[in-house]
Amino acid sequence: MSTDDEGGTWAKLRRRKVVQWGLAYAAAAWALLQVFGFAADSFGWPAIAKQIAMLGLAIGLPVAAVLAWYHGDRGQQRVTRSEFVIVALLLLLGGGLVIWWGRVAEAPGAPGIARAPGSATVDDRSIAVLPFVNMSSDPEQEYFSDGMAEQVLDQLSRIPDLRVIARTSSFAFKRKEVDVATIAQQLHVSHLLEGSVRKAGNRVRITAQLIRTADSSHLWSETYDRELTDVFAIQDEIATAVVQQLKVTLFGGRLPGRSTTANLDAYSLYLQGRYLYERHGREDMERAVSLYRQALELDPSYASAWAALAEAGWVLADEGYRDASAAARESMESAQKALSLDPQLALAHSMMGNVQFSYYWDWPAADASFRKALACDPNDMGATFRSGFLAMGLGQVDEAVGLFRRAVTLSPINPSAHEWLGHAYLVSNRLDDAEKEIRTALELSPELSQGWYRLGFVLLEKGTAKAALEAMQKERAANWRLPGLALAWHALGRRTESDAALKAATDKYADTMAYQIAEVYAYRGEVDEAFAWLERAYVQRDSGLACCLKTDPLLKDLKADARYVDLLRRMKLPVD
Repeated sequence: MSTDDEGGTWAKLRRRKVVQWGLAYAAAAWALLQVFGFAADSFGWPAIAKQIAMLGLAIGLPVAAVLAWYHGDRGQQRVTRSEFVIVALLLLLGGGLVIWWGRVAEAPGAPGIARAPGSATVDDRSIAVLPFVNMSSDPEQEYFSDGMAEQVLDQLSRIPDLRVIARTSSFAFKRKEVDVATIAQQLHVSHLLEGSVRKAGNRVRITAQLIRTADSSHLWSETYDRELTDVFAIQDEIATAVVQQLKVTLFGGRLPGRSTTANLDAYSLYLQGRYLYERHGREDMERAVSLYRQALELDPSYASAWAALAEAGWVLADEGYRDASAAARESMESAQKALSLDPQLALAHSMMGNVQFSYYWDWPAADASFRKALACDPNDMGATFRSGFLAMGLGQVDEAVGLFRRAVTLSPINPSAHEWLGHAYLVSNRLDDAEKEIRTALELSPELSQGWYRLGFVLLEKGTAKAALEAMQKERAANWRLPGLALAWHALGRRTESDAALKAATDKYADTMAYQIAEVYAYRGEVDEAFAWLERAYVQRDSGLACCLKTDPLLKDLKADARYVDLLRRMKLPVD
């Protein structure tokens, strides 16, 4: 009888030197990781390098065990069934680790590292560009200092190996006395870029400094005292310095190209327009449109101004301030003009996709446009956000969740990103997650339009009608509050109050909230009225149809009706 039949499994493992090989391998792997970690820290390698090394060594352990088993005793040829199972499990474990890593690496997140949005994981190559301080004697020059920071942010955003926080979140700290550690914690970044601008006549002095958030140390700083005509060169120099300090490899060895103008007056008008647009009020956006047009009169080849015009014009229409048909046509023409001048302009691709999706219902074209936008600018918050709406519109709920999670990663303190991630969780029936995200949005902005309405929506789905009513009553925007109240009162069995809220909504907002009115009728079981208002939304090209028709829980009782299927077909949406 072979000696391998004697003793227990542990004895067999020792006899075949599996234990000895395993201990030796573990010791060698530990020593190698120490050396590798030292080298990674010294040369600024990304965190993923260490993770890959650890994974590779972990996979090597079962391989070493298998080799030891078959070479530890040349005289033994027979393998028992239990021993075969042990070896198979070791190999499956290693293979499972490889498959798991591949799936994580493909998940939505920053290039080069997998992370859950809102987590404390920080990539070594992540940065937030804070608004530059206006040091000019004229406070009206603030648009210029904001513009300088935004232009550098846009330049960095197009570098695939960087995770760059979107403007909405990084500019949220403007005029706030917040320390570096707090900003880093809220934005989950390893670096901050801050600066100041002093503009006087035709000269400009710009100071910029790069801070490592782990210890608040200054990695780099520089002051530029130049003629105003050198402003674009200064922006490039700042971006280049950041890239060098973060040890980022540039494709082709240089920064991505960008749209500029040689006309400083056109550039100034463009920056003023961006400054007003970001304030988001109707009058500010209309003034922004006027300023973009003035810039284009001075320089018709200014691609960024064309793209910005496409964006502002369509937002005004989407919020009900302009005729949608004319705005869709004008925005498409402006975006196409921008792309004819600069095919790599992410905003122009994104706006093409937005209009194709929400107005023309051209789903394949919209998908192609958003993909082009993200290829040009992997950190483009707007394109990521709009891609989430497209996925929702097509009924691809899991993809929508991933895209909105990515949006939260790019803009961690953007209330709208959390709000729509919450809505995506809602339609995927993850109600606790939905409530958590929407409450986060409201903590960030208690006056957020639609925020309390969407919280009420979630609470209705959870069966807590009284809490839903309380949430709907807090909604700031009347056009959302009234449909919300009609829903909540109905859930509480208060027909008179529900009717009154619904009548007020139809009297005031029939031209802009047809889809939401249809939702109320559907929820109340009034199917014919629901379809009548959905038809009205169809004629109006209501954006609610595009993003929500296929996934809306409030419309679930309509889906078996032939009229619902017909509506999907007319909108060129897939019929499940």
